[in-house]
Parts: sequence; structure tokens; C-alpha cells
Amino acid sequence: MPVWHLGLETAIGIALEQLVHTGKITLTRMVELFTSGPAHVLNLDRGSLTVGAPADITIFDTEHFWTYDVNKSASKSRNSPFHGITFRGGPVATIVNGRVVWDRPPGLSI
Repeated sequence: MPVWHLGLETAIGIALEQLVHTGKITLTRMVELFTSGPAHVLNLDRGSLTVGAPADITIFDTEHFWTYDVNKSASKSRNSPFHGITFRGGPVATIVNGRVVWDRPPGLSI
């Protein structure tokens, strides 16, 4: 099971809901802010889909409605201001080093 940090489970959903769907930023900009931007600032070999780059990818659906439930969360923490909130858009799978480490079955809320 992957190690989760408080807030990361909802980060994409919040960014899509509050920034992309409201027109404050483009989807392209959001992806940059989550990938190549931090990789550049931290000088990491991450954040691109180039040949030979580490295959660390989060696949998300911009229109998938889901409700965050702290009791079904992979995080050990059970305190979240987002418990019970329904988001439009969020992660559906995570690939690390080319291996699927998490995927959300259709209809499952976390």
C-alpha cells in the first residue's frame, strides 16, 4: 500500500473543483503546477513523460464525481475538513515506476 500524506488524496479534486472548473487556471497549468513545476523547483528528475523518465503518473478524470470519506481513506489520519465533500474530478489510478499501485474501481468513493 502506498504511503499517503494528509491532503494529497484530495489535492487534485480540490484543484480541479476550485481552480480549473471555475476558469481561474487552465487544466494544462494545473498539471504543470502538480508535475514539472515542483520537479524544477526541487531539482528532481520527475515531472515529465519523456522516454527514459521514471513512470510516476497519476491518471485523473476531470468529470468523475466522488465523495471523500475519511473512513475509507488510505491515510492513517481521520481528521479532514473535506470529509463528506463531493468533488467533480479526481484521481482514478496511480502508477509508480511503471507499476499500478492504486486504482479506484468505478463508483468507489474514498
